[in-house]
Amino acid sequence: MLFRSTAANLVVTGGLDIARVDGTDQTRLNADPNIGHVDGQSYAPNIIVINQDPGRPGAELAVRQAIITAIDPKAWDRVANEGTGVLGENIHATPNGFCYSALGSAMPTPSVDRAKQYLTAAGYTPGPDGKMQKAGKKLTIRLVTITTQNGGPEYLLTQLNAVGFDTQFINSDAAAFTKAYTNADYDVVPGIHQAPYPVAGTAPTFLEGTFSPAGLNRAHNADPVLADLVTKALRVPLEQACAAWKDVNLRILETATALPLSAQIARNYFKKDVFS
Repeated sequence: MLFRSTAANLVVTGGLDIARVDGTDQTRLNADPNIGHVDGQSYAPNIIVINQDPGRPGAELAVRQAIITAIDPKAWDRVANEGTGVLGENIHATPNGFCYSALGSAMPTPSVDRAKQYLTAAGYTPGPDGKMQKAGKKLTIRLVTITTQNGGPEYLLTQLNAVGFDTQFINSDAAAFTKAYTNADYDVVPGIHQAPYPVAGTAPTFLEGTFSPAGLNRAHNADPVLADLVTKALRVPLEQACAAWKDVNLRILETATALPLSAQIARNYFKKDVFS
């Protein structure tokens, strides 16, 4: 796989006829009159996933609520996708995706102060260094991100630190990120669950069922209600599917299991003298 900047350079110089380019390299290609592009669709978003394994900080509801309340999907999209992503309020679909429901009333209103309040109500207090603690133990979380998301990882780090988390930050290449996510070696990740086709995205199946790495449940979430709702949404007749997927998303947001961010648009660049 070519690095995005390398692919962009090769399209400009003629080394490639066409290439997918994401992120900040899109800006200079968009300004080149000799370069054209075709946009694809993305029918499911990236999401914030919180590890709920017993013994992890995310096993506590107040901690999960603080995490998802600290993060603003719009701000994430500005730094991760230069504001070009597709925002939405569902885990499994963007607004142009399968069985999308407007769930703005269930989405957390982004606020660092409100995030702090969740922790304070759960018995956490700021220590001498400003980090939240309980019974003398710092609230330490492991944030694992991927380098292909531009400024998104640093944004997450800034927001979580502002709340008072003692954040261990690991910004990984694709291989290391995949390994950490698969093995649940994280507390918070921006999970990549996009869908190139207008079907339900895979994210809900990574939030229930048998724990990873043996199963797909990378959130280590032992919520039987969510498991039943996902099973129902995948099996009911088409005319009942949208109501079922709405219930899935409401459960995910109510339990602060995950947070939808935005979907990155696939943009394929080419030399105009090669393709018309």
